[in-house]
Amino acid sequence: MRQPRPLPRSLVPLPGESLPGFLLRLSCRLNQPPARIAELTGLAPAGRIGASLPVTLLAGIPEPAIGTFAFMTRLGAGEIARLGMSAWQERYPPLVAGQGDGASGRGRLNGHLILAPATRYCPDCLAGDGSAIQQSFGGPWLRAWHLPVVFACPVHQRLLEHLCPECGQLVRGRRPGAHFSLLPATRVAGLHPAQCRTELVPGRGRHILPDCCGARLDQPEGRRPASPELITVQDKILDLLRPGGSGRTLSEGQPASPPGYFADLQAVGLLACSTWPEARHLSPSEETASAIDEHVASLRRQAAERQQASPEPAARVMFGAIPADAAASAGLACIADRVLTGTTDEVREKLRQLLMGSTGPAYGRLGAW
Repeated sequence: MRQPRPLPRSLVPLPGESLPGFLLRLSCRLNQPPARIAELTGLAPAGRIGASLPVTLLAGIPEPAIGTFAFMTRLGAGEIARLGMSAWQERYPPLVAGQGDGASGRGRLNGHLILAPATRYCPDCLAGDGSAIQQSFGGPWLRAWHLPVVFACPVHQRLLEHLCPECGQLVRGRRPGAHFSLLPATRVAGLHPAQCRTELVPGRGRHILPDCCGARLDQPEGRRPASPELITVQDKILDLLRPGGSGRTLSEGQPASPPGYFADLQAVGLLACSTWPEARHLSPSEETASAIDEHVASLRRQAAERQQASPEPAARVMFGAIPADAAASAGLACIADRVLTGTTDEVREKLRQLLMGSTGPAYGRLGAW
């Protein structure tokens, strides 16, 4: 039997790069569709080039596939581990719920803690750093961009984007009626990693490929600057996420570990969202407040539509839904950090004021925003 051979060329992962970002760059280098790269590297079943890549791969490559992926890409175990979000398992609440099934080893991705399958991005980061390899294949799609607590790029002092500037669709958003997937349009080859893969015209069967938007996402036009306060909070969050970064911080006037701080941050952000506009005066800017206005209004519209379509007497507003717009996440993060900063008595008083505006039990459930 003929032994498999590694891919003719591979790439060294860029610092902070996500698995889907690495697949896009490798696909571009080999001029093969991402689905073919996934099949060759063991991420998708052999002979099923159109198979959807499970979004659970964001957390990390399951054990049965790691050996194949390492052999085909010539990457070491440490490099592969850093492509997955499970690298934060000791610093961020669990990303994978459940133990997974025996066949795939994959658990269920905790949708309350990530933005998948849509993602935010920094156009300046995608443009690359000017090195030869990044001039050819672009800069990294960072795995941190999938976290709701990551809303700005401190390097380029800007809020992250979530829409394609050309087609106006969510980047890597799910097509209506389609399953959640790691990447859209995986059968399409020839796209640069920084091009939008939104399917404007869906493919049909195995032979008619989808027509993708193709707009470049690495253009600096329309940047939204991030204020010094937003950057300060974002730096704090990124430092708590970084292995080797700060191992302790303060929350409610008490020492807190990174997972404890993030749990508190998410809970207070959910409270601020469910009692909105009680916390509007704590928003760092009118831009972030307006973004939260729109997010909350959208959630209430969705609840009203569900109530109209269902015989249920009342549809509960799901305030734990993650905002797509980084400005809304930025505002909620800064509000939560402001509430948690101070002595225990000061924090309790701030929370009491927010709770007075609560209209339901949503604040009692740990979620994300």
